[in-house]
Order: sequence, then structure tokens, then C-alpha cells
Amino acid sequence: EFDRVGDGVRASAALDTVAALARAAGDRATAAAALQWQGSVYLARGGHGPARDRLAEALTEATAADATIVAGWVLFNVARSAHALGAQAEALDYARRAAALLERAGDAYGLAGVRSLEATLLVAVGDPAGARRLHDANLRWAERSGDPWGVARALRGLAISAALERDWPTAQTLLDSATTLFVRAGGPAWRYTLHEDQATLALRRGDGARAAREVDSALVGFLPSQGAVRYRLFAARAEAHVLQGDTAAAARALAQGAAALDAWRAELPTER
Repeated sequence: EFDRVGDGVRASAALDTVAALARAAGDRATAAAALQWQGSVYLARGGHGPARDRLAEALTEATAADATIVAGWVLFNVARSAHALGAQAEALDYARRAAALLERAGDAYGLAGVRSLEATLLVAVGDPAGARRLHDANLRWAERSGDPWGVARALRGLAISAALERDWPTAQTLLDSATTLFVRAGGPAWRYTLHEDQATLALRRGDGARAAREVDSALVGFLPSQGAVRYRLFAARAEAHVLQGDTAAAARALAQGAAALDAWRAELPTER
């Protein structure tokens, strides 16, 4: 419940208690699940260091308990962290390992999620055709399963693929459809990511005014601890100002982006 309402601090504390009780009872599978979930909570707040620590503990417990589904989700979250930190080849390796475990365990929902990430990573490493095949497969699965989140996620991926091919009308149509489904399904966290997607597409289409609006809508959803994302958004805002002929505003946006990175850097531990 704490995680659902965005209270990451209390969610993490509650999961600490669950993991400790499970370990005391010798229930390593439950301990693994609690630690995996805790790692996910940290990731949502940009805390990659503590997230990776919890996920490493979770993998140890899951392996000992032969909890294949939990191990798959652990590797899925490690892949997410590596992707966010720019280690795309490492992330792809973890995503593929996660997919193998989740497929073996019969977790269709988890498999669809990790396949979506895998498709994103294939784009990052230069294989857009492979990405499109995965998104198409995910879309068919989600439609058969009646999963609106899965449909929206696949449509977003296909929109990104279309944008990479400079098919702007198709990309816009797909992204608008994904946005409508995400909003209808009540996913507040995804709303901000979709605003960033819309900003990126607007920039590629040369619409600086819309891009600036979408960036401003996205920025409110990301914490100071998510400095890399905030820097990326301020850079997009700078590009939007350039398109509008306002280079002074672009310079201010870049300065704000640099400040966001500096603030994030100041929060990072100097030793591990």
C-alpha cells in the first residue's frame, strides 16, 4: 500500500521488516520476494546503489529457495538499473537471462514486461528490426490476454520504432493510442514517461512549442534523485527553445540541467 501511494520510505521500511521476519522463520522464498520488491522501490526513486544491494541479496535468497519467478524478477530489475545507467549491453544480457527464467516459470506477465525492455535495449544496441518483432509479439499476447497495460506498452514500443524510421505520422498515432490506454488504466507514473516520449517526438517533428509543454509536464514527475532523467529533460527543453529561436532560454535550460546533475552527484555516496 505504501508503494502504491508513492511513499517509498515507509514501503522500504515495511519490506525490511518482512524480509527480517521471513529470514528468522527460514522462509527464504518470502525473504527473496521482499528484497526484490524493495529493490524495485529504490529503483523507482533513482536509488541504484541500494537497489542493486537489495537485488543481490534477493538473488542469493531466491537461488537458495529455488524461487525461479523471484529470480527472474530480480534480474529484470537489475536490467532496468543497468539500462537507466547507460550500460545497454549489460542490461540486455540481464534481460535475456530474466526472460529465460520467467518463461520457464510460466510468468507470462513478467515475460511480456522483460521482453518490452529487451526490445528497448535492442534499439539501443542497433537492432531496431529485432525490437519491432518483440513489440509485435507482446502486442499480440496482450490483446489475447485482455491486458491494457501490455497493449499500451507494446504500442509505445512500436511508436518508438516508427520514430526511428522517421515515420512521424505512424509514430504519433501509436504514441497517442498508448497514452490514451495508459491514462484509462490509471497509471500515474507512466504519464510522465509518456510526456517525455511526446516531447521527443515533437522535437523530431520540429514542433518546439509542444515539446516545451510536454517537457514541463514530464519534469514534475521525476525526483531530484533522478538527476540523469531531469538532465535529459532540460536538454530537450533547450532544444525546444532553439527551435523557437530563443537561444537565451536554451542556455538557461542547459544550466538547469547541469544543476540537476550536480544535485544528484552531491547525493551519491563517495564510498561503497
